[in-house]
Amino acid sequence: MLNEKTLKDSLGQGALLPVYLVCGDDIYLKKQALDRIISATVSPDDDMNLVKYNFGVSLQEVYDELNGFPVMSDKKCVVLSEFDIEKSAQSEVDSLLEIVSDPNDTSVFVLYFGNSELDLKKSKRVKSLVSAVQKAGGEVVCLNHKSADELARWLCSLFDRSGR
Repeated sequence: MLNEKTLKDSLGQGALLPVYLVCGDDIYLKKQALDRIISATVSPDDDMNLVKYNFGVSLQEVYDELNGFPVMSDKKCVVLSEFDIEKSAQSEVDSLLEIVSDPNDTSVFVLYFGNSELDLKKSKRVKSLVSAVQKAGGEVVCLNHKSADELARWLCSLFDRSGR
C-alpha cells in the first residue's frame, strides 16, 4: 500500500504501475495523487491519451478504452471515478474485477474514490478489488488525514522551502 511519500518517490523514479486504486479520507491528498499519476503518464496538453469516466459509464466502454492504443504516445491514462462498489450489481463488480485483473501494457488505469471512502478492512467487495489490483501488479494509494504533528512538520517544511 502506497502513501503520499512512497507514491511520489515511485513516480519520481519513473515506475508507473498498470493499476492504481486511490482512496482514503483526505480529499485534497487524493486529488493531488490523481494529478501526480496523470502527470507521470501523459503530458499536460495530451487530451487524446487522458480519458476520464464517472460512475455510471458502461464498463465495456472503459475496457475498450484501456485496450485501445495510445495516440502518438507510449501510454494512456484512463480514470474511473466514484464507482459505487457497495451499491452496484454483483455483475458490475465482477466486470470491474475482470478489467482490473487484465491490465494492458500501454494503459494506466486509475480507480479514483475522491468523494467517497472505502472500507478496506470490512467490505468483502473492496477486499476483492484490492486483491485484484495487487495481483495485476498495481497498488492501493491510501491517503488519510494527517495528524496534528504531521501537519505541523509539513507546514514547517513549506515555510523552510519558501525561505521565510
